[in-house]
Amino acid sequence: MSKVGSNPDGTPIVQLPPHYRVAGLADLLGVRPEHLTRLDQPGGYPLDQHLLDGTVTDAGDASGGGSGGSSFGGSFGGSGGGSFGDGPAQRYVARAARSTPGARLFVLAQPPAAPPVVELIRLAVGLDLAVTVVACDHRHDAADPTRLHGVRWRVDVTGPAAEVDLRQPWWPSLEAAATDCLAHLGSAVRQALPTSPHRPLPAPTWPADPDLPSTPTGPMPPTPELAGAVREGRL
Repeated sequence: MSKVGSNPDGTPIVQLPPHYRVAGLADLLGVRPEHLTRLDQPGGYPLDQHLLDGTVTDAGDASGGGSGGSSFGGSFGGSGGGSFGDGPAQRYVARAARSTPGARLFVLAQPPAAPPVVELIRLAVGLDLAVTVVACDHRHDAADPTRLHGVRWRVDVTGPAAEVDLRQPWWPSLEAAATDCLAHLGSAVRQALPTSPHRPLPAPTWPADPDLPSTPTGPMPPTPELAGAVREGRL
């Protein structure tokens, strides 16, 4: 166990031995760490970063792990940490079991059943909608346990004249962001419908082009190819 950082209030954050780091199970299960999701929550929500990395606040005699919290949602120690034991490992286990069925954490190791981004763009264009893909690279913060790690994504479908939403994305993979987008596609279509009786509804179309870029297979999309397809009017 070693100190890897501090909360904003100065309480230290420690990293537990490897068998507490859930991300280490991903290789054994044949998936990437960002593909580990919670079965007890609908929507395919990824595991918290502190579970993946095995990090927890070393609060000592203080309970609660600091009131300042971390920059991505709550302090590492959680409230009432001392009631389950005085060591960091006990607080880590207590937090992992909090609000779970029978104090057990059930994890699904499976990539999201996401459509290719190209097909999602085809669908949106065919419905006279716009697709916004937002990515934020946090890989330079990998050594800071109080910050997000990896590349975070968000995929939105909106009306063509809607303002682009550049809020901080948080989905840990493009596949997860695309799956969430598809789950809310019906709501996006309804919101994009014109409310004026003098504006006709767009007729659905299905653009087809065999020269479109191939389906992405890795965690990063073929961004230059997609941009070129849009610029050349092939989408």
